[in-house]
Amino acid sequence: MFTVITGVLVFVISQLLMHFVIEPASNLKKEIGSITNTFIRRSTGEESFSMIPDTVLALRQHAAALMEGLSLVPFYGQTRKVIGLPTAHKIVEAAHDLNMIANQIDYLIEKAESDGDEEVNWIASDEIVDACNRLGQNLGIAVFLGWVTRLLDERNGECLKHRPAQRQA
Repeated sequence: MFTVITGVLVFVISQLLMHFVIEPASNLKKEIGSITNTFIRRSTGEESFSMIPDTVLALRQHAAALMEGLSLVPFYGQTRKVIGLPTAHKIVEAAHDLNMIANQIDYLIEKAESDGDEEVNWIASDEIVDACNRLGQNLGIAVFLGWVTRLLDERNGECLKHRPAQRQA
């Protein structure tokens, strides 16, 4: 009888641990991978100008998902060490940087449209470059914004501003 109760208790505890600790932490780690995927898929610079609003929306959704994942993982300080996640502070900063990138892109597009410009001047936005650098450092990922501008310098791997994006007809 004692063996059966112990077996059931071990099963229930392991299921609770799996459902409430391991799965949320794993989902947060998947979200970080998804952010990397978003940047790499768009790093070729070949996306049309019309795809940028979809990308901006994706960046905002990633920011929200990071914050959601952070709040769902119980005992985050201890769990993150075991699972290999960034600190809570770095997750919050990364979410802020994703929103910063999205907001700056929106601002530059609106400014170009209101000024009647043919191209968006991405070079004017040091904020995007700085957010790109911080995002990569905070999440430990490679961040490329090729659909906006080439940001990876082949010589030293630092984010740089090279050329404005081209509108495609």
